Amino acid sequence: MKMENTPDWTTLRVQTTTGPTWDIVVKFVDRYRAKAHNLLAGAGLAPKLFFYGSPRFNNTQLSYESISMVVMEYIDGETLTMKNLNEKMAKGVRLQLQRSDG
Repeated sequence: MKMENTPDWTTLRVQTTTGPTWDIVVKFVDRYRAKAHNLLAGAGLAPKLFFYGSPRFNNTQLSYESISMVVMEYIDGETLTMKNLNEKMAKGVRLQLQRSDG
């Protein structure tokens, strides 16, 4: 099921087919801040990030160097963006990211 489609990313909600089935989210993006995602996930503000990297399965496939694949757990609710964080929380996230980049 397509969840979001913008010029910057496409987001799909899918279900695993092996073992216990899980609903997951797969995003194809041209830029992504995995560090920011993990920081938010650690604070309980984002789902667990399972994978971030190239969508290639092996070196014989076509290169998708400009696109990355993000796989995370699915959580029912509104997508969190810096726009829908309150000002104090957004400032705290920015400060933590600046400290972790140092």
